[in-house]
Amino acid sequence: MSAKRRSLYEWNAESIRALRLHMGLSQQQMSEQLGVRQQTVSEWETGVYQPRGGMCTLLTMVAERAGFASLDVPQETTSRAEWLQQPLARLSLKPRAVKALERAGMHTVGQVLVLWQQGEGRFLELPDFGQRSLEALLQALRRHGLIY
Repeated sequence: MSAKRRSLYEWNAESIRALRLHMGLSQQQMSEQLGVRQQTVSEWETGVYQPRGGMCTLLTMVAERAGFASLDVPQETTSRAEWLQQPLARLSLKPRAVKALERAGMHTVGQVLVLWQQGEGRFLELPDFGQRSLEALLQALRRHGLIY
């Protein structure tokens, strides 16, 4: 009987890039270690694709062996007040959505929630922030218990 390994990491563009840099590897070197194409590592880091299944398990094993502490390791003790100060990266949004929010002057989860209080439509007024970005943002805020 085998137990499934529960990952403590959320493998998104930022955490994969952070792991690679922590290990001091180029995308090519990392791809060789993982047994994937360099383009695959690039696509993960740009948010085009996310690793799934066994690759997430392998990334977790590599991270643990390398002593990597991801920014996205869930912290069960994170209070709402602490969440308000967290950088946008903690929401694991696609890079384009993060850039659109940052261009609008939002760099923390709290700043996003302030705009949220003005209504969902306010996000759609931001340049390069579309319906899909809004849906991903709402999912992330709900997943972390910040909105209901």
